[in-house]
Amino acid sequence: MVRLLVVDNDPDILDLLRIGLESLGYQVRTAESGLAALRAIEEEVPDILVTDLIMPNISGEKLLKIIKAVPEWTGLKTIVISGVAAEAPELRKAVPCDIYIAKGPIASTLKYLQDSITHFEQMRTICDKGRVVGADEIHSRHITRELIDFKAETDKILDHITDGICRVDSSRSVIWMNVAFSNLLETPEELILGRDLETFLHPATRPALVALLDDQDTLAVEVEVPLSSGGTRLVRARRISARPRGDCCTTLLWQDVTDRLLSEEYYENIVESTSSLICTTDQEGFINYVSRSCHRMIGRAPQEMIGRKPWDYVAGSHRDQAEERFTRILGAFLSGESPQTNLWEVPLMLPDGTEIIGEVQASPFRNRANRIMGIQLALTDITARRHLEDERQALLHEVQHRVRDNLQLVASLVRISNPLHVDTRIAAVSEVFDELYREQSFSRIKARPLLERIICLGLTTPEYRVTADVSYHVEAEFLPMRAAVPLSLIITEIMERLMPERTRRITIAVSLVSREEQLVLTITGISPAEGLSLPEGCREGNHAWNEGCPDMLEVLASQLRGTCQEETLPEGLGFTVAFAEDLLVS
Repeated sequence: MVRLLVVDNDPDILDLLRIGLESLGYQVRTAESGLAALRAIEEEVPDILVTDLIMPNISGEKLLKIIKAVPEWTGLKTIVISGVAAEAPELRKAVPCDIYIAKGPIASTLKYLQDSITHFEQMRTICDKGRVVGADEIHSRHITRELIDFKAETDKILDHITDGICRVDSSRSVIWMNVAFSNLLETPEELILGRDLETFLHPATRPALVALLDDQDTLAVEVEVPLSSGGTRLVRARRISARPRGDCCTTLLWQDVTDRLLSEEYYENIVESTSSLICTTDQEGFINYVSRSCHRMIGRAPQEMIGRKPWDYVAGSHRDQAEERFTRILGAFLSGESPQTNLWEVPLMLPDGTEIIGEVQASPFRNRANRIMGIQLALTDITARRHLEDERQALLHEVQHRVRDNLQLVASLVRISNPLHVDTRIAAVSEVFDELYREQSFSRIKARPLLERIICLGLTTPEYRVTADVSYHVEAEFLPMRAAVPLSLIITEIMERLMPERTRRITIAVSLVSREEQLVLTITGISPAEGLSLPEGCREGNHAWNEGCPDMLEVLASQLRGTCQEETLPEGLGFTVAFAEDLLVS
């Protein structure tokens, strides 16, 4: 028994054809649409497919093209019953069927069907020559021709739209599409129609399509489409008709946004390569975009900040001020004015309760039409810079205090010392600060260079200008600022006492070593002549200068919480200064 599958969207005609064919002894199954016919063929391939030509969504022409594209169905014989054979004879050439029958009265149509099924090969040979069986018994209808022309023009317009359009039924099967949608998927139409739309999407984005079709509130989603050429394409799907219910279908508009994604990624890479956090707001001040750097800078996820106001993250004591400033700047931008300043600093509160100092720069955020849509903020973390500036300012104040104290010390020495040597002492203090800035530090000085410079200063004083052989043994690498000035004045004072009156040559040994938790400075001067003659007024033993005045070395040593001893040695005159070693800790 020949198995037939009869397809027609008119249920009355379908019933008449089924009854008539069954009465002729054929096994008949029916389908009211092209999609239903595909499902029936998937269940069981018939011997012959009999289909109407003009049907909504999957027409008879598209149904035949789908069948030809499936290797397992290539042996299926096909017969088309056309109700527009007289009005559109050009369709015969476009329809890939074996036999083409003009649809007329049911009785004549059944007769031609029986003849075609019984003598299939002979009838196919006749139709191969472009003939339409039964066409001479029907007449053309003007209104039908107009409808066919209108449909052809509409299809042409839809196929020239650059955005893809498709229609799916409640089971998410594609039942209609334009050329752009086929190009979007890089898949022929006959391999898409009748198939589940989800199968053409990347598995990770299929839930988004389900939400678009099932959730009334979801109007658009972005999904990824794997391409046969490799890679994926980002597509934005928008629902432009009601979601499918029961036998209803829904229409979707598809836009290729891959280039937009690449542009956004390029922009995002630029944004993320900066050290700033970038965010934009709408005209009401609500945040609608945040760069990923927000997690690194302020410990928050971008999604957490979307829909909030920028000042929500400002420390409480400055929040009202930040809101007022932001609102004023946004209002100035929207009114076309320039704010007095669009750069300010705010303290920001992190989730862990700590604060950072942010520098905010605001600029208008415009769309492609150059209309201001809101405001763009660039936030830079200047906490470390501000702390460094504060520390630098504190160090500068400290240096100022030390300079003042040291100048006061020099002034006191001037009042109790020989005025002839005031220049030398002031020059020694100057050497300290000069070495301080050479070191580019506000707290410490290298010990060896300072000792060498102070000794050299004493040897080149205009009153003496002697030639000296100087040796050094220095263990300490650095001297703190608070010890450098008193120590340089001590060395200056010792050098004045070492200078010989007659000989023009002297040998000096300088030692700065650690000993019993103290730092010991030892300076010994040796003259090759008759030894060192002490200056007039100096007594043997304690060598106190300027009778009735405190000894200079004792005064200066007290500045270091230390002691100074002076003694006459067989090899010359020696001075030993010992002070607490903790002064060296910077």
